[in-house]
Amino acid sequence: MRRRFIKLLTLFLQVATLCLLLLSVAGYAGRLHKLPELASHFKLQYLLGSLACLLLFLSLHSSWSWPLVATLCVVINAAAIFPLYVSPANAGSNVPPERRLRLMLANVNYANQRYERLIDLVGIEQPDVLVLQEVSERWITQLRSLESRYPFHLAASFDDDGSGIALYSRLPLEDARIVRLGSVEDVERPGITARVRVGDERLSLLTIHPRAPLLPNHFEYRNEQLADAARFVRDLPVPHVFVGDLNTTPWSPYYKDFIARSGLVDARRGSGILPSFPTFLPFGALLRLPIDHCFVDQNVIVLSIKTGSEFGSDHLPLIVELGLEPTGADDDIDCDAVLKTKFKRR
Repeated sequence: MRRRFIKLLTLFLQVATLCLLLLSVAGYAGRLHKLPELASHFKLQYLLGSLACLLLFLSLHSSWSWPLVATLCVVINAAAIFPLYVSPANAGSNVPPERRLRLMLANVNYANQRYERLIDLVGIEQPDVLVLQEVSERWITQLRSLESRYPFHLAASFDDDGSGIALYSRLPLEDARIVRLGSVEDVERPGITARVRVGDERLSLLTIHPRAPLLPNHFEYRNEQLADAARFVRDLPVPHVFVGDLNTTPWSPYYKDFIARSGLVDARRGSGILPSFPTFLPFGALLRLPIDHCFVDQNVIVLSIKTGSEFGSDHLPLIVELGLEPTGADDDIDCDAVLKTKFKRR
């Protein structure tokens, strides 16, 4: 009986290892079709699974070939994850308080009704700039109490379909406006851009929320919006930052295309994976995916980055402390020209 069990277990491990290896490699063909692209997002899970297979092969004293295949799978996935733990060169730079900005990104989930939990979390984290995604008209109404702390704000698209987006700031905004990026067939997915006054500097900000690449055409819509965002943010005045639930992970070829085209750096570099979605899965960070992002240019220093506490959404918030390098640009702002936009449909 024991020998039969070991034989069945070995067979299972062999099949599992081959599947893990196939999925690990398939993601690199993500530009060919959405299915291999979807396979690219689970590098952490493939790493954990291949490690478990390797340890079990070794404990069963299997022939060298299968532990070698499992080791190859471990190496492929570890190599993809490792760069997220390498700190950028400027990570330890000192930045005075007047050139620091605390930013919070939160996909609230339009079906979520725990409004007070988000308000309490904002009170705890005290961000200077708050970016909310999937806001509905009811969410905007329930968050009126934030307006006294964040007098500069803008929002768009309040339909209950996940397309709503809002920007709150305690700092003055200049040129705050709604933008439409990506396919003309997907106009109901707005973004927001603005310039935020941080001490003597101004920070250009862009936020979008592309569609999840699951339904027909949504894969193409997401990819087109990411490509358009890369061109858009590259032309923004420096320094600039780009944030959003982008419905992709650092291992997608389209994420890599965005990095190459925009010239930006992932703010999580040096801090690890920081998985944020979905919160309802068991085993916490082991099964979640890092699809909520912050990207910065070379004039912005990431002082800290973390995921925040759960507040009823299927996403964890992303909280980033940024520091601005002096650009030497003439940043005088006519206060009368500062745009203080009340919530309205666009």
